[in-house]
Amino acid sequence: MSAKPNNEPTDKKNATQAGTAVPETSSPEGSGSEDAGSDECSSDCSSDSMTTTDTTCISETSLVDAEKMFNGILADMARLRMENQKLGDSLAEAKRGEDHAVQKLTEIEDENIKLKKKLNEMEQRGGARLFEIEDENIKLQEKLNEMEQCRESRDFVALKGKFDGLEKQILDILENLERKEQSFEDYQAKMEKLQSESHQQILGLVTDDGYVFREKPLKMIPNGMIQVSRAKVHVSGNHLEDGPLREDKDSRFLYVVRDQYKDFKTFNSLVESVLELGAGHLKFLKGSKSNFLFYNNHDDRIKIDYKWEKEASQKDRVYILSGKTPYNSDMVYYVEE
Repeated sequence: MSAKPNNEPTDKKNATQAGTAVPETSSPEGSGSEDAGSDECSSDCSSDSMTTTDTTCISETSLVDAEKMFNGILADMARLRMENQKLGDSLAEAKRGEDHAVQKLTEIEDENIKLKKKLNEMEQRGGARLFEIEDENIKLQEKLNEMEQCRESRDFVALKGKFDGLEKQILDILENLERKEQSFEDYQAKMEKLQSESHQQILGLVTDDGYVFREKPLKMIPNGMIQVSRAKVHVSGNHLEDGPLREDKDSRFLYVVRDQYKDFKTFNSLVESVLELGAGHLKFLKGSKSNFLFYNNHDDRIKIDYKWEKEASQKDRVYILSGKTPYNSDMVYYVEE
């Protein structure tokens, strides 16, 4: 493609970009050269026109896909706002009772997880589409740069408009992502506040002795408390197998304030009384990776007191075993990491 002279006036350049024809003057001496250059430019423009048509079709298809994707995002956001309103109404019902509050809190947490997944999926789709549009934007910019060198191309103005449209779409996507992130942060703050209020409601049922006893387990163990329940471990021969414990179907659940039961003997006395095991019934402490410690042995008692205060009582769950000897009901058991 031959380059045109660079000494054209500025107002002629602007008129050409706006689609207004500006007559050119030529001297007799330069007419031959101008005709040859014009023919060559015409040939190149014809080739560029075919490439531009393909690019235009691709860009229009990409814009339709982008519009569909944005409409989908808007519909999802509207639906999520409606779901958020429904969650707010459900949370109001949670204050009517402890069991009802815990059940609703669990449902809200499940919805929160689903919402996080949906928001992550939407962000991934939006981010991937943003990269595609930016890539198309770069390609269009390269085409525009080529076509600016041959200003007589009839598609220059149309492509310029598409380029500006893609730029606006990119800005809209970025703005939408910012609004979505802010909305999600506000929702998380609201959820944290509601969780705190529900924990306070549960802690309000704690007795002066620092415990709550229930027939059914709480959906969530309150902060600063230990859940005590009956369970069986997995045993193969004489060996303890890894894996979660099998909680007894008829187990009841005791929740004790951790800071009030740092002493193993005090903890045992409460458990024996509430679970009706009989005084002095609990004699052993064992971690899933530790050896048996016998409380009636003086040396073991010192180890038990230390291990209970520093390790076992820091767990959220502690079990009173109900299996066969030696893993029977005289043992306090906890799972080590």
